[in-house]
Amino acid sequence: MWEKGQISVESAIEQCKTAITLEPDNVNAHIYTGYFYSLANDYKNAEKEFKIAINKHSSNTARPRLFLSLDVRGSRKMNGGIEVDSNRKK
Repeated sequence: MWEKGQISVESAIEQCKTAITLEPDNVNAHIYTGYFYSLANDYKNAEKEFKIAINKHSSNTARPRLFLSLDVRGSRKMNGGIEVDSNRKK
């Protein structure tokens, strides 16, 4: 629905949160919530949801970790068009 422009990112986040309330161990609900948080530039909550998905996933799949790594990349500060990792040691 979001891809077709039928709902906003905020509505998508609310729907995902409802899914988590109904089924807290649903890994996909946490992944999608994190995804929509990252689209809304709320990287702190996105990271939280991705980490929950990683911790809840029974197997050692890379999917939640991939989303987390993409989210962390997206949260880096931009400086003159060059990505700067604020956590990087100098």
